[in-house]
Amino acid sequence: MTLPSEKQNAGDGGAWRGPDPDIPRPVIKKMRWPFPIVWIVPLAAAVLAGYFLYERHRQQGKEISIEFPDGNGIIAGQTQMLVHGISVGEVKSIELSEDHQHAIAHVRLNQADAFIAKKGTLIWVVRPQLSLSNISGLNTLVSGPYIEALPGEGDEETHFYGRLNPPVLIGSGIRIILHGERLEHISPDSPLTYRGIQVGEVQDIRLSDEADAANITVYVWSEYIPLVRSNSQFWIIKGADIQGGLFGGLKLKLDSLSALLAGGIAFATPDEPGAVVSDGGAFDLNENSKDEWLKWKPKIRLPRVDSVNASEEKTIKQDQNSLPALKKD
Repeated sequence: MTLPSEKQNAGDGGAWRGPDPDIPRPVIKKMRWPFPIVWIVPLAAAVLAGYFLYERHRQQGKEISIEFPDGNGIIAGQTQMLVHGISVGEVKSIELSEDHQHAIAHVRLNQADAFIAKKGTLIWVVRPQLSLSNISGLNTLVSGPYIEALPGEGDEETHFYGRLNPPVLIGSGIRIILHGERLEHISPDSPLTYRGIQVGEVQDIRLSDEADAANITVYVWSEYIPLVRSNSQFWIIKGADIQGGLFGGLKLKLDSLSALLAGGIAFATPDEPGAVVSDGGAFDLNENSKDEWLKWKPKIRLPRVDSVNASEEKTIKQDQNSLPALKKD
C-alpha cells in the first residue's frame, strides 16, 4: 500500500521530497524544572534551621521571674540556677522592678526541670562568705555567684521572691530560740557547745518585735537533741573573762581559740533533766554561767552516731521571716 505522500513523490519522477507538508508534525519540547536547581540548597538549609529552632524551643522549659533585694553578680546568659549542684536553668535577662527597689531575674528552666516552678520553692543567691567560724561559696570566686533552689510542693508558680542568704534549714535536728540582752560575742555560724563539744550552731540573729532584745535561732544537731531539756541553762562564751580587783588579785578565764575569735553559746542540763525540748523551744540567754551549772553531770543516753544519717537531705520547716518573736517578761 502506498501513502498519498509517496504516490505524489512517485508521480513526480520518483524523486523523494520528504513528508507531505500538509500532514501535522509532532512538536518535541525539553522538560524544565519548575524552579531553578540552584534554590535547592538554600531551601534545604532553611528547612534544617527551622527544625533545629523547633527542637531548641521544644527542649526549653517555662520561664520564671525571681525578685531579689540585690542583683549584684547576677549576669544574663551566664548565671546558672542549681538544685543539689545540678543546673536546672539559666538567667536570660535581669532588670529593675517597677519601683526601682529590687532586681528581677528572668530564668529559663530546662524542660525536664519544670518542677521548680511551684509554690513553696525557696530560692537564694550563693556568694563567697568568709567569717571566723565558717568559709563557704569559695567556688563562686571563679565562676561567679549562682542561684540555688530548694523545690516546693505547691501549685504552679512563675514569680518568686529570692533572698541573698540561705534560709534556715531544719533537718533531723531541732531549732531553738534564745532570748538575749546583748550579743557582743555572737554571730551567725557561732558554735553551740555542751561540755566544750560543739553540738549545733547559730543560724539567725534578729531584733525582737519591740527591739528591746535579740532573738537567736540555734540549730541543734540530731544526735544531741536529748541534751536539750526544759530546765537547761544557756550562756554566752566570751573567750576571755577577767575577774577580780587590785587588792584581791586577778582571775583570767580563757576559753578555746575559736570561742575567743568567733564567740559562741554554751549550755548545761541539771542532774535531774526536764522534758526533752521539741522544735521551736525558747530559752533565756544568760550573760555568764554560774558555778553550779558547770558542776552538773546528768547521765543522758545519746543515740549511736552510726544510727544518724549524716547525709540526710535537709528540708525547710519554717522560713526565717516567720520565726516566732520572743518578748521580755
